[in-house]
Amino acid sequence: MVNASGLFNFITGNPNLQYTWCSISTGIAVETAQYMYGRTSGANGVSHMPLAGTRVYAVTPGTFTVNLVCNATNDTGVSPTAGVQTAQLTALFVAN
Repeated sequence: MVNASGLFNFITGNPNLQYTWCSISTGIAVETAQYMYGRTSGANGVSHMPLAGTRVYAVTPGTFTVNLVCNATNDTGVSPTAGVQTAQLTALFVAN
């Protein structure tokens, strides 16, 4: 079982729509079927939004790597854009 938490960090005063996606993944890309999502217009004053998610994997003996993968953009595609702060990833292994 893997748990992720943190904050989506939006740029205040930026009138563009800002989007941030994160997923707990075994790869290096945000998984579109299993993701945490934040969206705001920086003009409305939202600067931080909590994120949290949990995934459970069946694993076999050996090395198993899990990542918190995030992507951020805005509706113009021009920087500055949103990001993620204080991200934490915790894994719990329970043998059966």
